[in-house]
Amino acid sequence: MLVIQFLRTYNKEKNMDIEITPEEVLLVKVGLDQKVANYAAWRVDGGQKKFLEKIVNIRKQLITALENSNKDGQLLPIRFLLALEREVHIFLALAGGDTAAMVLRSALKVYHRSAFPK
Repeated sequence: MLVIQFLRTYNKEKNMDIEITPEEVLLVKVGLDQKVANYAAWRVDGGQKKFLEKIVNIRKQLITALENSNKDGQLLPIRFLLALEREVHIFLALAGGDTAAMVLRSALKVYHRSAFPK
């Protein structure tokens, strides 16, 4: 959430207690600090392997949590992991770049297959 706020020039939610970034940030391109977004995309693309490892780790943790949802002792709650993955996707959608496009396409395929199995 913090990184997403740095990408934007206007944050109406900055003085509010929110748990996740509102979806409407994806609709407003005028308030996007393009210099910061370009830098973020450059950093993500430049450290693609490290960034992808983090995203894969989030996804693995989420799958593990979903598979073991009835067991005690979960390290991270499913709700938190879903919110974390969502925040990463919002960040990537705002920042852009080659890595962002690849990750977002991959996520769409995964969630589409899950929602519409053959």
